Amino acid sequence: MGPSTVFPGLPANGSFTLNSKGSKTFSSSSSGGSVFGTVTVTTDQLATGVVRFTFPGTGVAGVSASPVSRVVTVPVRKAGELNSGVAIRNIQSEAITVELSLLNENGILVSPSGLVTAQIEASAQLSKFISGAGGFFEAYFTANPGDFRGSMVIKVLNGKIAAVGVEFESGSKITTLPVTPIDLMEQ
Repeated sequence: MGPSTVFPGLPANGSFTLNSKGSKTFSSSSSGGSVFGTVTVTTDQLATGVVRFTFPGTGVAGVSASPVSRVVTVPVRKAGELNSGVAIRNIQSEAITVELSLLNENGILVSPSGLVTAQIEASAQLSKFISGAGGFFEAYFTANPGDFRGSMVIKVLNGKIAAVGVEFESGSKITTLPVTPIDLMEQ
């Protein structure tokens, strides 16, 4: 499915020109199944953007440009049906390995099952919730089924990423979460 299929009005190659101080809006039809993916903007000028998405019966949320970094932190929580999730985008032209750490509110690793690694193929995205079947920390939350508040640190072992955090409660609410680069703080 090409860009023009998802966003009517966008050329099939996904390329367009934007004048200085201009703006463009592309909207999907909101019909059919869910569409997953990423948007990459390449420019020689300062640019920013926002992606707004809808979950039927839950609401609308928007996310602005994600910082590119080697290490980021995202606040996360699990409370009843409420669950945090993260989408990690590999911006490299080769596969990368990420280390994901689940930290409690004191900034301490929760347990060995709170440290996982994952590989993300070149220019690909990995999106999961923190708990539940297939979640980043499924083993931890299976052994510790109660509510949780803390943070998730994502460290790239061989490159850089962009990431988006989200908090979702089915049929109730959705919100985006801040993703903060911390690699500069570690130097």
